[in-house]
Amino acid sequence: MTKDKIKLLSALLALLSVMVLIISLTVFFASPKVTAGQVDSETEYQYILKEYEGKIAVFNYEDLSAEKVYDIYVSTLPEADRLSLKEGIKIKDDNELLKYIEDFDS
Repeated sequence: MTKDKIKLLSALLALLSVMVLIISLTVFFASPKVTAGQVDSETEYQYILKEYEGKIAVFNYEDLSAEKVYDIYVSTLPEADRLSLKEGIKIKDDNELLKYIEDFDS
């Protein structure tokens, strides 16, 4: 191989490397990111915890029908919890529901 061919191949290899790097960075930065604390838009909720007649109640997320009313009075909870329950707390599954109920009942 001549020196000219080696220089040409080196230049083409460098160009190819730069193109691969640009494509990789574009794909990396263009892909959606979910950080801690964010909920994926595809997450489906099963329940909503809300205040109902002064107590905590679980509602079906889809049709908002009451599933169960607990003997936990909202007035006994801290202000932040009362505000969250007023707006409604979205619950993904039975395990998460149990954690909230145990927390509010302690």
